[in-house]
Amino acid sequence: VSLVEDNFVLVVDTNNKAIRQIDLSNESVWTIPLPEMNYPVGIDFNPTDKKVYWTDLRGDVIKRSNLDGTSEEIVTSLHSGSYLFGLAIDMVSGLMYFTEGGADIIAAVTLDGRQHFTLVTEDMDQPQEIALDLERGLMFWTDNGQPPRIEKAAMDGTQRVVVITFDFDTSPTGLTIDNNGGRLYWCDSYTHKIRSVLVDGSDMSIVVENSGTTYYKIAFLADNLYFSAVSESYISKVSLSDTPRTSVQVGPAVFDSPTGITAYRRRELTNDNCPQVHNERKGEILSPGYPGYVNNVYCMITIHMDNPDKKEHVIRLYVEDFDLQDKYDYLVIANNRFSSLQAHSSYSGTNST
Repeated sequence: VSLVEDNFVLVVDTNNKAIRQIDLSNESVWTIPLPEMNYPVGIDFNPTDKKVYWTDLRGDVIKRSNLDGTSEEIVTSLHSGSYLFGLAIDMVSGLMYFTEGGADIIAAVTLDGRQHFTLVTEDMDQPQEIALDLERGLMFWTDNGQPPRIEKAAMDGTQRVVVITFDFDTSPTGLTIDNNGGRLYWCDSYTHKIRSVLVDGSDMSIVVENSGTTYYKIAFLADNLYFSAVSESYISKVSLSDTPRTSVQVGPAVFDSPTGITAYRRRELTNDNCPQVHNERKGEILSPGYPGYVNNVYCMITIHMDNPDKKEHVIRLYVEDFDLQDKYDYLVIANNRFSSLQAHSSYSGTNST
């Protein structure tokens, strides 16, 4: 059993103060050696820097390390009693979004921990999990307060909308999104169900239910849902293409208290052009699979400035070869710090639109 760098699930085992990796190719479990764990709960993986990020409730910190456990460090420290629950990485803008139950807010911090942004503060009760739709520039979150609900907003906290409101005998906790399908999936720990709804709040359905299972956290990957339950010692999954949908165990039962969960598989491209992150003053940007063509791929290309404190930067893009399928393929150029994919310019075919 050893570390793998692709096709895996990361699971927080809170009571054991551990993060474990499940290799989805053979369902073996490997424990990341992290000696400074306290009370981890939320987790996410950033494929850009290949680091795992997690929240620590008792330490009131967000930490990160390499997948092999090396270079463990604190990214940001917050006030006592912050209750850091949900965590999601925006690799386009280089931000971590998180829910803070102590102050009842949603906030973000740069991946270097230097800049903090408070995004949502009003009419929050018990914010739980957060999920990002990077393509549409939206964030979604569960609130387990009164009344229980799921909300969404632009990634700068504006344009806030309630997606769905529940009866009081409901407890929405874990949340994940299928960006291509436009559906949210969440755990209802009170009614022992995993539910789903379209991102506009319509077509709510029950995915799976079990009266003896307290579903807690959930992740979507390749038409599968992976989820933890505080009443179980293992991780389960359900295939959304199966009829009927039934949950099956993934890997051995080695967990004491599985909580946070995230899943990752690198897109298979003809060459590895996606995602791209450019930190240098000069560079080359290639489309996915260039000079070939790859279907149904959304590729994020990030250009980071070497001096983030400077108020203005000038980026010059010189195009050598541009030929996209008109009205099907698009190049979108945006300033993504807090308006992820709020386009400054959009191009298709051979002309701007």
